[in-house]
Amino acid sequence: MSEFDELLSKLLVQRPELQHDIYKMIEEKKKIVGAGYLTDQGALFLIAADLGIKLSEPFKIEMNLKELYIGAREVTLEAKVMNMSPIKRFSRKDGEQLLLRTITIYDEYTTTSVKLWNDKSNLKEIKNLKPGDSIKIIKAYIRSDINGEPVVNIGQNAEVTSIPDISRIPTIDSIATDVSDINYVKKNLVVTGSISDTIQLIKFTNSKGQQSKALKLSMKGNNGKIVKVILWGKDDSDLPKNIPIGTKTRLIGVKTKNSRYGNMEIHGNEYTLIEVDDMEQPKPITLKILDIIKNGFDSPIALGVNQEKNIFKIMNNDNNTVIDYKINDVVEFWPSRIYGNTITIDKNSSIKLIPDHIIESRTKIANIKSGKEYCVEAIVLKISDINTIRTKIGEIIEMASMLIEDDSGNIWVKGWRNQTKLIGMCLIGDIINIINVDAKEGIDGKEELLLNRFSAIIKKN
Repeated sequence: MSEFDELLSKLLVQRPELQHDIYKMIEEKKKIVGAGYLTDQGALFLIAADLGIKLSEPFKIEMNLKELYIGAREVTLEAKVMNMSPIKRFSRKDGEQLLLRTITIYDEYTTTSVKLWNDKSNLKEIKNLKPGDSIKIIKAYIRSDINGEPVVNIGQNAEVTSIPDISRIPTIDSIATDVSDINYVKKNLVVTGSISDTIQLIKFTNSKGQQSKALKLSMKGNNGKIVKVILWGKDDSDLPKNIPIGTKTRLIGVKTKNSRYGNMEIHGNEYTLIEVDDMEQPKPITLKILDIIKNGFDSPIALGVNQEKNIFKIMNNDNNTVIDYKINDVVEFWPSRIYGNTITIDKNSSIKLIPDHIIESRTKIANIKSGKEYCVEAIVLKISDINTIRTKIGEIIEMASMLIEDDSGNIWVKGWRNQTKLIGMCLIGDIINIINVDAKEGIDGKEELLLNRFSAIIKKN
């Protein structure tokens, strides 16, 4: 006799009049709770509870993760660790203090969360767990989360122990998905790719009026597809000091969602793990200063270019550090951190002017390739009228463009929103120096230049 049949017999012994209606009641209960959240056995437990009948389960129920149902008790399961949160402290309305740690686990079928309460949140058996480690959970109980999905809870009588590798459950490496293949909404993912842009730490005030933070980055997949990543509540304290563009990276414990523009994005939280290839400590970098931007930022941001014509943003994170350089100076920086094309200067950095050192910043139009930032000097041949564009979400924005040329070829330059003003100040016949402009492939397959918020246009005549 199966567990379900055994429990059904116990219920019908106490309520024999339900003999002909019980299966219909089970189906109705599953519809009420929602498709995908209850097995027949789980629905039977909820019906029994509604009737005031207590059904005793077998002493031990061994399950895989897809068999979990809300209301199950004395559950035993084996799984592997995906990631683990730090301990959180919070208070109930009655003032009781609670501790909670969350572990995301997976098996060969699916994933779920494990909640460890109070003393169980600090078990010595879990402190050194790493992604991919195998664990066994005994005497857990299953409750519903806010989305109605089953969650494993570790109460006072439950146990969590580390066990030898479970070969039937995939490794972390084998469940990883390349960022190019992210085209569906799903949670608890392991995603791989390479860093394609600067990693930014942003600080903001959330909807509750609290100071919050997040890491923003972009990852490129095997086929060149680039996906935006936002890790809420995360900072850069655990990251290496040197992460160049192209660094192989793995994110453990993220989810995908559609952005307001319909593009797929990756979102994580404070206990998402970021694994990057081992990198050397930042080395000195010599840059020619192209521009110093003072408006709209907490401290001035400088733009610089190196001998290979790669453009860098120079951030000053220490208001007590006086940055004594000007446009066209060549400076040697010992930065505290290099993320992609952004270098960070603080009290631990050093700066030295290098006189009589020449760095050529300009790139000929014929040498421009998509996916990089450039400085270009050219003559304006044509300027289009400002066009009004409606985006996918109904937003009305302005776009302007102009055709420029040097002795190697010509190219269109486009500006959106506030960048239309930069094009609006130009006249046909002007010789201009465009600083920090992005090269992209246009809809016709040809390269074009897009002005960004750090771009500048300087007239030469």
